[in-house]
Amino acid sequence: MVIWFSAGDGVGFPTPTPWEIQPPRGLTSADGCRGGLRDGGEPAVISRQQRQQKPSRHQQQHHCVRQPKPKVVIQQSDLRDEQFQRLSVLGEGSYSVVVAARHLPSRQVVALKELSRQRLRDAKLETQLQWEINLHRTLRHPNIVRLLSYYITPRSVVLVLELCRGGSLLRRLQATAERRFDEGRATRYIRHVAQALAYLHEHGIVHRDLKPGNILVDARGVARLADFGWSKGLAGSAAAAVITNGYDASEVAPRCAAGETDACSETEDGHGRLTVCGTLDYMPPELLGGTPCSYKADMWSLGALLVEILSGQPPFYRTSQQETLQAIQDEGPQLDVDGSVLSPLARDLALQLLQKDPNVRPTAAEVLQHPWLRGKRPRV
Repeated sequence: MVIWFSAGDGVGFPTPTPWEIQPPRGLTSADGCRGGLRDGGEPAVISRQQRQQKPSRHQQQHHCVRQPKPKVVIQQSDLRDEQFQRLSVLGEGSYSVVVAARHLPSRQVVALKELSRQRLRDAKLETQLQWEINLHRTLRHPNIVRLLSYYITPRSVVLVLELCRGGSLLRRLQATAERRFDEGRATRYIRHVAQALAYLHEHGIVHRDLKPGNILVDARGVARLADFGWSKGLAGSAAAAVITNGYDASEVAPRCAAGETDACSETEDGHGRLTVCGTLDYMPPELLGGTPCSYKADMWSLGALLVEILSGQPPFYRTSQQETLQAIQDEGPQLDVDGSVLSPLARDLALQLLQKDPNVRPTAAEVLQHPWLRGKRPRV
């Protein structure tokens, strides 16, 4: 079992607490026990016949007990870039590239998010990244990608993250012929995301950038929420106190705290139009009007996500940003696109989530009780 531990680097970055990674199959055992480790630390293969055999008299006399693999503590101060073998590029953004990599000392395969220090400095986002790390380090939920550690090189700040081998929902949508999922698959993903949001909101955290590109799928088909760069701890919450971690809040406030009323920029991120806070196609009307952010903003984004993965297009998509802004504020959602038809239950949930008034939108906990998500679906 590997524990990743970040001990701080002396340049203002926060200190994540240790996390445990599921160990490879195989357990250590006393000499003479079945199983154990081969030379070099690899787990021995135990056949079904061996598992069914009774322990020998020798094993009984020596009280053979199989023990978990010993924990390995990896201090951040011990992390070096050359310890990681880059395997493949998973994605690229304006400030970062994400690669799959193997940590050679532990053989653990992880995702490395490499953020250019120069680009962060030019955009004045270095302190914002400290904020993001300080938030992400506290999150423990099966539907949230875990931050394992980070280290700093002369050129990059590198986040060490759990690897989700299934890629993003965005790529999965793009791989389908009609750019949408069937309801069984969509129900599973929306349930997973709602579970992550329920956890965040319970802890006073708003994600604020929910979209297909920020939802990853692991090897078991479980959706995991990622990228907390826009996230915010609500005023007075325990999360807000933990996130600031002694910083002056005016210096480490989330990126859009200084200008949430400024609607959008001309930046594109490859999927959707970026705004000062989040992505336009998933942004609720109250943020466009300058209303302070609440967790109900995430619920609107969940509704937009639901419509997109079932119909193939966000519910307020228009050809220009100005038209999209107007549609979000004044028009109803487009639920059926190119012949797609949402089922009555899916349509009901989407309309509840896409209410203009945030006060009447359901909470994440209420969404999880909706009949569309409680129907009999294949278990994950």
